[in-house]
Amino acid sequence: MQAGSDVDEQIEKLEVRLTTARNNVNIQKKSYPEILIKPQLDLDSFFDIFSKTLADIEKNAEDIVDQHIANHSTPEFGDWLSQGQLSLNKSSCPYCGQDITSNRLVTAYKTYFNQAYKDMKSDFNNLVENIKIVFGELIVDKIFVGVERNKPLYEDWQNYIPLEETNLDKVILLNAFSNIRELLDNLFLVKNQDFFEATNADTEKKQAELLRAGIFSQIEEYNNLICNSIDRIKVFKKNLAGESIQKIQSDIEKLQLIKKRQEPNVCNLINSWNTAKTEKQEHEKRKKASRKELDQLMDKTLDKYQAKINEIINKFGALFQIEKLAHDYKGTGTPRSNYGLKVKGKSVELSADDAPSFSNALSEGDKRTLAFAFFVARIEADINIGDKIVVVDDPVCSLDRSRRNHTKNILRDITKSSAQLIVLGHDAYFLRDLRDDLHHYHQGNVPIHLAKLIRSENNNTNFDQLDLEKECASKYYSSYKKIQDFVEGQVSDPSSVARSIRPLIEGYLHRRFPGHIKKSTLVGKIVGDVNAATSPNPLVHLKPLTSEITQIIDYAGKFHHDASSSDSQDSIDDSELLSYAKRALTIIHKGTT
Repeated sequence: MQAGSDVDEQIEKLEVRLTTARNNVNIQKKSYPEILIKPQLDLDSFFDIFSKTLADIEKNAEDIVDQHIANHSTPEFGDWLSQGQLSLNKSSCPYCGQDITSNRLVTAYKTYFNQAYKDMKSDFNNLVENIKIVFGELIVDKIFVGVERNKPLYEDWQNYIPLEETNLDKVILLNAFSNIRELLDNLFLVKNQDFFEATNADTEKKQAELLRAGIFSQIEEYNNLICNSIDRIKVFKKNLAGESIQKIQSDIEKLQLIKKRQEPNVCNLINSWNTAKTEKQEHEKRKKASRKELDQLMDKTLDKYQAKINEIINKFGALFQIEKLAHDYKGTGTPRSNYGLKVKGKSVELSADDAPSFSNALSEGDKRTLAFAFFVARIEADINIGDKIVVVDDPVCSLDRSRRNHTKNILRDITKSSAQLIVLGHDAYFLRDLRDDLHHYHQGNVPIHLAKLIRSENNNTNFDQLDLEKECASKYYSSYKKIQDFVEGQVSDPSSVARSIRPLIEGYLHRRFPGHIKKSTLVGKIVGDVNAATSPNPLVHLKPLTSEITQIIDYAGKFHHDASSSDSQDSIDDSELLSYAKRALTIIHKGTT
């Protein structure tokens, strides 16, 4: 856990989480907002009524009645006929008393005003009321009952998680319902003028359907927001269920301790502790001196390292092993190690006059591998290695690529077990690869410092910062970086910049057309090859650039070929150089002029 100047803010946030976690049971019981039920806004039933005619009435009756109605066409005539039909309960006419049993017109009346007509008339008479029921404001009120029910739930959940505000507008819905009612009411008036004919309502139906679609769209948009909110609430509940009150309390306590650590009286106590720690370190030094005596005893038992040393040698892919690892007191009487070699299955002495020996049976790389294996085995056996600084001098001298890579892996493991690792070397590329490997292996959690030795005053040696990217940079990259820095105002040596333009252009062309432009080909030859190229040779794509390249190279050539000429350096005009530097970078960056 990290803490800075915002430690109080962190504590406050954790306390809010703690309160929420403690209220987990009640929060889990809280209800979700509910989606709205989309109303059944049936338009087809209304427009079916507007389109109905008397075609379902018996055809002969229709012809007879239509003719009769045409002769007595008044708005009330149809209703009058219908009412009169109810009085025909005898076989004689209620007006003139004549027999009507076989009267064709009366039979037609009975057919015309049958139950189908009654149903049709009833549907039409109920149309206005049904329009009010289906598209009345009461439906909107019912919709907003759900909206109002969701509102307190929504506001309650917003105390715990951010939720997007809902946007269902009641006024817009009321206007849409009102517009549909107005359309239907107008169609009713038209139908009422000619009840027996279909009313042409195609345009009105499309308008009504668009209004209904708008209503549904608003409700669906509201429901989508509610669904999204429900999903977020479910995730919040799930995460809340997994919260650990003990862990949050522990985090709060740690932050409080960090805050406490900054108090003056605590700082004084820490200083006292540091003093005691220094005294302890002095005791540790004496303790290490005693341990060193024990380490000398370990040197007398080198035989136990033989298996480990051979294991390390095998991993290097070497074709030799050590054998007969032992110690003796020959010579001065001080203990020393002694061992033999086995090369390709044959024993070899460490020293011999004429026979194969260590000096002539092993290559320089094998000798370094053997020495390094002893070194690594000693480190791995040291129980106090965690308190020690390990220094390795030029570990990959005379080693091939495979052994260099394995050496890098070993050094990486040493950084894990030792207090500190110092690697000295002349190979900048190996040091760069080792740095990158260590950075990746430790995920950036272990500090890596780079330094190089430089000559100082009075022929002394001092440390300076080491830039491995610069040390390992190619000539092409160095030229590019120098020109780019000059364009950005970071380089003050114009002659060095002028001499970098030509290598940059040549390097770019070599990289753009690998295999078609040889690495050693100079830019003048390249321009000639381009001008002579024909399709499908890809060099033809460079033709638009040859004029620009020639101009840039002509300018840079006088500095490139005569780097020591004071006349050339004095003749450098900063503005002119800046122009050609920018033109060169344009070719590199864009591939065009």
